[in-house]
Amino acid sequence: MRQVQLRLDSRDFGFPRTGPRGPSAVIADEIRPVIAGVETIPLLEAREVDAAAFPIEIPLTIPERVSETSGSFLVASALPLDTQEKVNAERLRELTATAWIQLDKGWRIIRDESGGDVLRLDEVEELDGRALVRLSALLPPPRALESRSFRTPADAALHLGYGLTGTGPDPRASTEFRASLRCGDGPFDLVHQASIEHGPSAHWQDVRIALPDAPSRCRLRLEAETSGDTSTAAPVWSVPRITAAKNTETPPRNLVLISIDTLRADRLSGYGNPRETSPAIDRELIARGTRFSDLSTVFPRTNIAHLGLFTGLYPVSFGAVWYRLPFTSPIRTLTEQLADIGFETVAFTESGLMSRRQGFWYGFDRFAEQPARVASTFSEGTRYLDGVGSRQFFLFLHTYRPHAPYRPAQEFAELYDPKDRRGPNGSVPAVQRPASTRYDREIRETDALLAGFLGRLDSLGLSERTYVALVSDHGEAFGEHHHVFHGRSAFQEELHVPFVIRGPQVPSGKTIDTPASIVDLAPTLLDLLGGAPLAMSQGRSLAPALRGEVLEEAPIYFEWMGHKRPRGVRVGRFKALNKRRGKSALILYDLEEDPEEQHPIRGPHPARDEARRLLEAYEAAGLQRSEALAPGPAEPVATPVDRNVLLELKALGYLE
Repeated sequence: MRQVQLRLDSRDFGFPRTGPRGPSAVIADEIRPVIAGVETIPLLEAREVDAAAFPIEIPLTIPERVSETSGSFLVASALPLDTQEKVNAERLRELTATAWIQLDKGWRIIRDESGGDVLRLDEVEELDGRALVRLSALLPPPRALESRSFRTPADAALHLGYGLTGTGPDPRASTEFRASLRCGDGPFDLVHQASIEHGPSAHWQDVRIALPDAPSRCRLRLEAETSGDTSTAAPVWSVPRITAAKNTETPPRNLVLISIDTLRADRLSGYGNPRETSPAIDRELIARGTRFSDLSTVFPRTNIAHLGLFTGLYPVSFGAVWYRLPFTSPIRTLTEQLADIGFETVAFTESGLMSRRQGFWYGFDRFAEQPARVASTFSEGTRYLDGVGSRQFFLFLHTYRPHAPYRPAQEFAELYDPKDRRGPNGSVPAVQRPASTRYDREIRETDALLAGFLGRLDSLGLSERTYVALVSDHGEAFGEHHHVFHGRSAFQEELHVPFVIRGPQVPSGKTIDTPASIVDLAPTLLDLLGGAPLAMSQGRSLAPALRGEVLEEAPIYFEWMGHKRPRGVRVGRFKALNKRRGKSALILYDLEEDPEEQHPIRGPHPARDEARRLLEAYEAAGLQRSEALAPGPAEPVATPVDRNVLLELKALGYLE
């Protein structure tokens, strides 16, 4: 199997790096790490304007190095303030940190009578009422790049990616990309040359180049030359990768991690639902792998739960910025650890709160987002498998099915009877049973699409050397405790999620009942794959249980939306909720005697005292950890969010 032996990042081309991560670029909703990206220089920060007062003129100071550079300008707007007031305050804090919309027209930079620069907003369609605007200058990356000398192993290949970011519609312009290689003492030899025409259909281009058979030291030169209108086009090169076969004591393994959003465990037929909602998952994963029957999320929201999954950290450890991973944060992810040991890392996600703006792209060679269409996600994953060949890979797939508003495809729209009170509808109020049934139908639809992906994994002969793990970020409420949707309670319908894994030496048909947390997944997967542990992880590896060892019970913490961020803890059968974060507010349940959490334990109880002690220690340790893991001060200016992302957030119920 071929592994990534070397990534030539920005430092290898002479660019200094002050933080833990390098520059990136987005083309066609796919972000990649690049050698040098477009430099964003803020010229006007968050100025409030009133659309009723158009035209509006705002004085500017444009630095000399901006005026002398052939760059471009970007005007962006935050969500209109009138809209922001309708959004829950906690959601707003998450969204406005990154939700800036690029304004393509209705503005210009002019000179006033005194010769000063002015941003003039004539009439901007996107602005309605009060809004925040800002202006940035965009400086293009260098057109010629040359790497340091690097050693190539035998039978090595060079993988290059390139493209145009921020391209304009001018079909008369084009950019020629050239890659040259010098190995040993000889001259630079041209190894790749191609032209890209500017236009709206831009996407990343990829090429594989065989390196000299004999190991040698080489240098790589990359050039891009543009003809025609260059005002909105910036050529970029993704970080080159060098792959080669590597002899190891144990055969290298691949990893496919599938996150099915909003999937509560008890709605899979393999977890007890009498409706056959998941025949493929039951047959291809549960029967062929190991099922963890009692896994809890850390927070019933997509972004925060996935941060726990990828970092092994509870929300309290992220401090004030607990809903995304800042660019300068020293916290490392599962993906970054796997990239370090030779994995090619690729993700196909469905935008919304599972996006690059939350920091989930760190460590990925390719991180592609698209609207929430489950069929496209699995088809992109399948297409990647078709071309991966013998390279070692980590593939992450995320789909928002079965997420509100529950609109299954026609083929599944008549499955199951909403009036049937068996199984999942037993504790669902009558008014919510139609929605509950549509939810089950979407699970069945997702399962059918997943079946095709897993079938391709088998037919390509990849299954025998690939771990496949399936998990969800959180569940969904249907009125069982007077809540619907997710995020605002911490009952089992929102916290209990599935986790199933199959692969080399994973027992088939086994169930592990020890309670575990989603923060345990990254440590478990790194343990199985030979990666270094995440240094600050609060999770533990569950891999010993796959080898037949007995896992001791450990405290499981969780949080949810509410006043002062309420928290809870689970120890074995007992679960405590601290809704108001006060000493007298602890609510205790016995999940063995009361699995539907309808009868809290009254009066003094040793489990309540233990839970209070654990929660106090959790908060104290979390504060210390968050101070140690605080991001650096030099976070780059956030890039504007695509309008389609805001539409996705509205469709998923995160924006009103």
